[in-house]
Amino acid sequence: MRNRKRKKHSWKIIGLDIAIAVMTVLIVVTGLAVMGTYDDATSYRWETSRFLNTIKENDYLYCIEGYYANEMHDYKADGELQECYGVSRYFEASYWYEVYENVGDTKKAREALETKEKAKEKTGSLSAVTDRIDRIFAE
Repeated sequence: MRNRKRKKHSWKIIGLDIAIAVMTVLIVVTGLAVMGTYDDATSYRWETSRFLNTIKENDYLYCIEGYYANEMHDYKADGELQECYGVSRYFEASYWYEVYENVGDTKKAREALETKEKAKEKTGSLSAVTDRIDRIFAE
């Protein structure tokens, strides 16, 4: 039998190997996270039932996210979904109206009030929700 001699590696080489392995894992994990985010952004769509459940839970801020996600992807809305959009836009306009009123920007507050009134017309059978939204901002 032959005697095999073990090669001794320097600590620098071992350290660099470990650093390369850690960086490779980080790059792979980051790549997977980016792909997941891209997939969410490109396939994200709110159906009417999701809007209605969110409105039922009084989570109007989340409805705004759904509205813009659908708009960004040119998702065609039917009548009931248009009413949900109206609620989303009403809440958003109510928010901006309050912001502009509080900072004293009357021109933008007036524009937000006009947007709010137009959105209310589009709420249709969900128009009762606008009263709940008004109570939120009255507090």
